[in-house]
This record gives sequence, C-alpha cells and structure tokens, in this order.
Amino acid sequence: MINLLISTLLISLLLLISSTPSPTSSPSIPTTLSTAVYRINQQETARNALRGTDGCKPVRTQDGFDLNSFISSRWYIQEQSPTSYLPVSQNYCVYAEYSLLKNNFFGWDIQVYNYAEEVDGTVQDSGNTLCANKSDENDPAKLEVGPCFLPTFAAGPYWVLEYDEDEGSALISGGQPNINTGKGCKNGDGVNGSGLWIFTRRRERDDDVINDMRRKAEVQGFDLSVLNVVDQTDCGKNRRLVTSTSPPPTTSPTATSPPTPRPTPSCDAELTNLSDCLNDGIEDGTCIPVVRDTGGCLIGEKIHCSTLIA
Repeated sequence: MINLLISTLLISLLLLISSTPSPTSSPSIPTTLSTAVYRINQQETARNALRGTDGCKPVRTQDGFDLNSFISSRWYIQEQSPTSYLPVSQNYCVYAEYSLLKNNFFGWDIQVYNYAEEVDGTVQDSGNTLCANKSDENDPAKLEVGPCFLPTFAAGPYWVLEYDEDEGSALISGGQPNINTGKGCKNGDGVNGSGLWIFTRRRERDDDVINDMRRKAEVQGFDLSVLNVVDQTDCGKNRRLVTSTSPPPTTSPTATSPPTPRPTPSCDAELTNLSDCLNDGIEDGTCIPVVRDTGGCLIGEKIHCSTLIA
C-alpha cells in the first residue's frame, strides 16, 4: 500500500532529476529534490485540472473543525475509493491513526499511521513514513499528507468534509473533486488529489451511520459509485490463509450491501505463549485465543497479551 506510494514518488523524483539540465553551478541534492517534487505536484495538478472539470461544484469542509478531537483515537475505514497506494486488493481491516509531532525538521505537525490487510492476512502499513500538516490557516479542516522525509509542499490535499464525533463518523476527500463522471464528481486515483473515504470510530459496520455519510457525500456532489466496501471482519489474525475463494470487496450499488467475508481460517492449536498471541490473534492490543473443537474454531474470551509475558 504505502510502500507503492513511496516507491512511485521516488522513481518519479529520479526520472525528473535525471531529465533536468545541469546548471552552470551544480545545485545541492536537497535543492534538486525540492524542485523535482514541486514539478511532480504541478504536473499532477495540471493533469487533474484537465480531466472533466465541468459541473463539479466546490465542496465544503467541516465548520468548527477540532483537529485535536479528530486525531484523539483510531478511525476505521468502512468505504473508500481506489488509489494507487490503496488498491481494492487491500480493502480489508483498514484503519488510520494520528498523533501530534514536535520539532519536525520539515515542519510536519502530525504523524500518520495507515494499516490494511490483503485477503490472505498479509499486512500493509505505512510505518512512520507519512506525516500531515494544516494546509490553510483559515480552514483547519484542510489538511495535507505526504512523506515525512520530504518538505511539506510535496504533500497532497486531505480534506475533512464532514466530522461528527458524537456519531463517530467522518467523510474525507483528497481535495476538490474535478472529474465529472456524469453521475457526480470524483477525485483521481493516483497519489495526490486522490481518494474518498468514510471513517467510523467503531470497527463494526453500522449502516445507519455509513448511509448518513453517503448522503452527505452525495449532497456535496460526489459520485458514490467509486466507493468500495472495506471488510472489517476477522481482523488482526495476521495469518496467511491456505486458500481463498472470496474475491476482494467490489463497488456495491447501495451502502447496505454486506462486505465480502474472508474465508474462516482453520484452527491449529490453543494459544499458550506470547509468540502465538502476536502472530495469530492480535486485535486492538488484545489476544484472542483460538482452540480446536470438533465443530471448528471457537473464539475464547479476549485476554491481554501482557498476561502471556509473565
């Protein structure tokens, strides 16, 4: 997921650097990188601006947005549009966490952590490579996200259009949508200027909450057909399935369509040590012991992994 994003950006940087004519006095590497990143952003912005912009009304961000409240706890992604760094094949167990940064060299304010799984349980996460920043001092709901090791002008827009802490939901857009599909507007599917997400505080899918966010996205002019369901079931096992018969989640005509379940993994043995806990049943800081039974796998009571350390 994120590795692809970073690899794509770095390859683009190298290509642009190699194609830039050498000046009389050679610039420093940071200067060259900065110029290359700026050119990438300009090119992507220009491409987005040229693609079907007619009829895309300006979107609204959340009034009175409270950043500290927004980043106070984990968000689970329930529906999202595909991007180059979040393909449909990784539409499992996706969540995002944010924390404040201090004294970052490039001026980033927020550490971003993204997590996703593939159908076989393979984990894709961003590690500590992504950061965020406020992009508009007059609109705190307009954020930007980019690699922590590059200046903030390399970031792409990340706007909070709707946010309701009491309901535990949010609608996030990769900036102003400018591609008119005939059924509404959408963002791109690359890196910057891409993506649409529905967040909830709870992992379990709540159709009433999600449908409310879908209605708000439609009012803002979005084409809802770009949204795919994220499967938030059977998460945290971190085990590779031997076989898989279920396809990745696909675009559903309505938000009430259930997510595509992953096949239930076979049961091996009771978890009795920390290694098994970490590798076979970690979920939100707890370990789920799995025991063999003639009727299949049974899920026991959740226990903290720390109890296994002692």
